[in-house]
Amino acid sequence: MSNPNAAVLEQVLSYRTAEEMEVSLEEEQEASTRFANNAITQNVAKRDVKVTVKAVYGQRVGRASVTELSETALRACVARAEAIARATEPDPEYLPLPGPQEYPEISSHDERVAAATPDERAITIREAIAAAEGAGLQAAGSFATNAYRMVLANSSGLYHEQQLTDAQFVMTAMADDSSGWARTSGYRWDQLDPQTAARSAVEKALAARDPRDVEPGAYTVILEPAAVADFFGFLGYTMDAKAADEGRSAFTGKEGRRIGRETVTLSTQPIHPEVPTLRTADDGLPRPATTWIENGVLNTLSYSRFWAQKTGKPFTGRPSNLVMAGGEASLEDLIAGVERGLLVTRFWYIRFVDPMKLLLTGMTRDGLYWIEDGQVRHGLRNVRFNESPLRCLERIEALGHPARAGRYGGAYVPPLRIEGFQFSSGTSF
Repeated sequence: MSNPNAAVLEQVLSYRTAEEMEVSLEEEQEASTRFANNAITQNVAKRDVKVTVKAVYGQRVGRASVTELSETALRACVARAEAIARATEPDPEYLPLPGPQEYPEISSHDERVAAATPDERAITIREAIAAAEGAGLQAAGSFATNAYRMVLANSSGLYHEQQLTDAQFVMTAMADDSSGWARTSGYRWDQLDPQTAARSAVEKALAARDPRDVEPGAYTVILEPAAVADFFGFLGYTMDAKAADEGRSAFTGKEGRRIGRETVTLSTQPIHPEVPTLRTADDGLPRPATTWIENGVLNTLSYSRFWAQKTGKPFTGRPSNLVMAGGEASLEDLIAGVERGLLVTRFWYIRFVDPMKLLLTGMTRDGLYWIEDGQVRHGLRNVRFNESPLRCLERIEALGHPARAGRYGGAYVPPLRIEGFQFSSGTSF
């Protein structure tokens, strides 16, 4: 351990009296420039450092955190963690901390993003606002550039350090009766295309003017990547193997069975070039690349260290990103194959209706359109859906070319054409 961050962790470990100890240091540098009503309204920046200590006596585990790196504060944090551990009931699922590990090489940091300035973000935003003003629209949104460092060490000799960056430009263009939304994101500066995103938001708002009502019912839909990421992201949140084995999950009894069409393949790829993630999973173990669904078959669920050992299954950890295989079709190609249906830009306020069926509800937002005879005809007023990602896996008719999507780029997914997507009611906006 030769760098300053490593030295802090070594110092903390030297204070331990516990049988085992894990220490993590997280540094976050967050900056965001926000705009509304065609003007920059706020620039904020913050930098945080946090040290978290996990102390272990047998199977008694205690945790404590501190945001000050003085010797006094770090000693007190260790003492708190150890006191909590001694007072805590044993955790029957606790496993001893792993020793040194080897981690895959991942490109996840871009100094250009980490060093971005308020002036650079402001210049980009002013250009986007000009596109909205030229169309007679109001623009709102943000341009955020973030940098993150995680350092992890334990008393068994494990040590790991990783840096990640993320940049995200989001814009909503608004008219009196319509809105359009677009986002561009990346961990590298050259992955961003804010001006194309701004033009897309403007075009969507203009195309959605004078919206009409649509009756509730089942429709063929085209989901753009943002909608795909938010909707199918609930698969990743709910794929816990223990819950399924104990009969508490929509995935109970489904492992090894076909749950989608043959075109559906869903995986986690920590070293994916577009959406890299943390290399570590449970207790600092290397995060494995995992294919959850392959050609429509549920290969595996999410196995923690404990449940993998108990069941004899390979350790997977939780999904850290979602990568869905797609095709070469463009969004326009997918639209051209729809006789009558809806184009959905994105969803919002998605919530569970029935977790045992993975039934969700939510609303469309910032760009909903009627498709007829392969063309977008006009805008629609927003509608509420009641639908399950599991059910939709069986109704995917076509897949487009994947793109980075999801908040802070947690997914790389294609636009999808899905038949029989259930909408339950209109909304008041």
